[in-house]
Amino acid sequence: MRMKRLAMVVATLALAGLPATVLAVDPTQPAYGGPLSGAQEAPPVVTSATGQGTVVISADGSTVTYLVTYSGLSGTVAAAHIHTGAVGIAGGVILPLTAGPSPMTGTLTAANFAASGSVTTFAQAVAAIRAGTTYFNLHTAANPGGELRGQIGVTVSAPAPTPTPTAAPTAAPTPPPTATVTPVVPAGDGASIVLVLLAGLTAAAGALVWVGRRQSSAKR
Repeated sequence: MRMKRLAMVVATLALAGLPATVLAVDPTQPAYGGPLSGAQEAPPVVTSATGQGTVVISADGSTVTYLVTYSGLSGTVAAAHIHTGAVGIAGGVILPLTAGPSPMTGTLTAANFAASGSVTTFAQAVAAIRAGTTYFNLHTAANPGGELRGQIGVTVSAPAPTPTPTAAPTAAPTPPPTATVTPVVPAGDGASIVLVLLAGLTAAAGALVWVGRRQSSAKR
């Protein structure tokens, strides 16, 4: 059942085009991992390859489920492991990974454990993973000591819920301005003036004045 759920996560990540930074084997447990690079090797390795590794430890500490993706290696993966060692320190193998095409997945138990240095039990290996003193290592024929390394640290936490945005209040519409018409005012000398004032308008507003003088009906 655990491997079936892991396969579903891998397929979802592939469809989304995202790096494998979340491994939801047990959503109640944190995911440990980080990016893989040649620069993290001790000593560093020049390579264009990149990768990402993630593990989830079961609540009772009896299993370690892993997911490792990579690309750009100089050749096929000859071997892959979880090693003991702090950042910049090379250490021995404590848990083997199933080497193969990306992504590599699997579940490890005490039956897979190999003692190295001060890590002599599977429980100590689990504690070292949680403490950040283990790392992924991918080996190739060109780089038998490791071409890609990634320190395993706590990298994933549950995302905070996204608040629902509040719609901004909509301003009440402003009624359009109205035009005011001034009636015709007769002039004492027989002229008539029509004055039209367009009040309340903007730059197009103004006054239109038309002046006309009525000619006498009698010929001069």
